[in-house]
Amino acid sequence: METRAHYVLIGFFMLSVIFLTLMFALWLGSVEREYDEYDVIFRERVSGLSVGGTVLFNGINVGEVRDLNLAPNNPNEVIARVRVSKGTPIKTNTAAELELVGITGLVAIQFTGGSPNAALLKEASRERVPLIEARPSGIAQLLESSGNILEAAQRTLSPENTESVTNILNNIETITEGLAGDRDRISSIIKNVDETSANIAVITANLEKSSKRLDSILDEVDRLMASDISVAVNAFSNSAVEAELLMRDMRAVLEENRAALKDFSEQGLGQASAAIADSRRLMRTIDSILKEIERDPAKFFFGDTRPTYNKSR
Repeated sequence: METRAHYVLIGFFMLSVIFLTLMFALWLGSVEREYDEYDVIFRERVSGLSVGGTVLFNGINVGEVRDLNLAPNNPNEVIARVRVSKGTPIKTNTAAELELVGITGLVAIQFTGGSPNAALLKEASRERVPLIEARPSGIAQLLESSGNILEAAQRTLSPENTESVTNILNNIETITEGLAGDRDRISSIIKNVDETSANIAVITANLEKSSKRLDSILDEVDRLMASDISVAVNAFSNSAVEAELLMRDMRAVLEENRAALKDFSEQGLGQASAAIADSRRLMRTIDSILKEIERDPAKFFFGDTRPTYNKSR
């Protein structure tokens, strides 16, 4: 009876273990179904990304990296299998890229974008594990340029450049020692510069005062010029009016005497020419008479009064 009882206990224990194993498997399957898996393809270096790394969606932690492998047919590609929380809206136009996490050098996979009307990738893809092609990130460019930066730094720190820098520092030290020896002279120069600056400030103030005075004088001159010009303009206007009135009077006189002027120009002008010629002859005669009077007045008025002598005697 005791042997049969032990078999029953052993059988019950085995059945319990099998039942618990089945329940654990079902639970594990249900847990696995709470996640979605995707393969992210990178065509750049993924330094800093490791298994267990963080997967973000718009900055929110939604999963982790499950596996990292090189692509079987292309060693330049890296395939990262990620597991994200079920219901994460990975759309057909969602982008993936590497993103630096803090300053530790660790890298995370960042999902961004995806329009609201786009289909879910897991529903549109025919693959068991949907594929997402990552776009180039700034981290890869930084890693690629880091080598060039190191090479440039090595060239900068070459022995020749190091020697040049040492010579420069020695020259600076020599100049500093020389300046320290001429401290009194430098102090005197600084003092002279201060005095010169003060004099320049005084001159500037005087120039400013002179400029203000000159401005006031120019304003007064402008005012006087404006007043004189206005007076001259008024006088010119009055003169112009008077000249216009005089021209009108002259036109009126010419109109009234047009006939007389015409007769004078036709007849009187010839008579006037003859009278002028007679006048010229008369003036020449008078001129000759005056010259005779001036030369010998007595002879002109009394004749030749000198006595005559008889040569025969």
